[in-house]
Amino acid sequence: METLFPHDFKESGTTIPPAITPARRKIPLLIIGAAVALLAAGSSYLFRQHDSTPPAIAQERQLSTLNGSKTKAVLPDGTIVWLNGGSHISYKQSWKGEKNREVTLIGEAFFDVAKEPSQPFIIHTNNIEVRVLGTSFNIKAYPEDKTIETSLVSGAVEILIKGEQQQRIVLMPSQKLVIPNKEYINTTATTVAEVGQKKPIPVYQVEPLTVNPVDSLVAETAWRDNYLVFENDGFNEIAAKLERWFGVKIHFENKQLLQYRFTGKFEKETITEILNALQFTTPFHYRVEEQEIFINQ
Repeated sequence: METLFPHDFKESGTTIPPAITPARRKIPLLIIGAAVALLAAGSSYLFRQHDSTPPAIAQERQLSTLNGSKTKAVLPDGTIVWLNGGSHISYKQSWKGEKNREVTLIGEAFFDVAKEPSQPFIIHTNNIEVRVLGTSFNIKAYPEDKTIETSLVSGAVEILIKGEQQQRIVLMPSQKLVIPNKEYINTTATTVAEVGQKKPIPVYQVEPLTVNPVDSLVAETAWRDNYLVFENDGFNEIAAKLERWFGVKIHFENKQLLQYRFTGKFEKETITEILNALQFTTPFHYRVEEQEIFINQ
């Protein structure tokens, strides 16, 4: 489902001054003739101004998905983007004459970038900036997640980690960059307890992509092929994925459940079938109330 919201703009018209009441005294014919000539010239100028074509305005497009939905779109340069649930991108309607092709992302998206060496493709998120020329990669940058991940499938990307000490990292194929999400750290009270006061938060980590040896499925990009994959994920991480996948809201009535971790792969299962499968390895109970799920022990 694609939702486009181009910015509205208003073109200001020409304001015509109010009529002036002529004076009662006689005006010499020479002055009248000059006034008529000036009025004609002014009218001609106003006419040209009114009919002149306004300069082109680069409108912005926005593409959004709700939780429980995904979409695929083609950007102005031919780049293909897959947008995961609960995500949003914005970009200019045309990049002609622009130095760069720039996109702003909130959420998760997979990009297959059209090659254009003279015009780099740049994705902006709150914590990182990714610069490419032509490649395939995945960015997961949800504000509520602990980390932000950039997973490179092919080509090469240069990533700028924003902050007081900016760092540039170049990824090679089958690598992913993982950095702490500043939005999560600044807004979540449990962060200090989760990370540990004596454990410094790493600036970044470069890791190999997680590839299933049986079917070569890449966990980081499996969502694009409609696979829901858990790789030693915490229960809270799984809950976030389920919320985006099925458009539900999950509540934990017992916080001790958040320490449990799961591994699994699902394709066409319902959310209740997935929860039932997870119950085989970890004892917990859940109840469903319309679009909300409550989990307890």
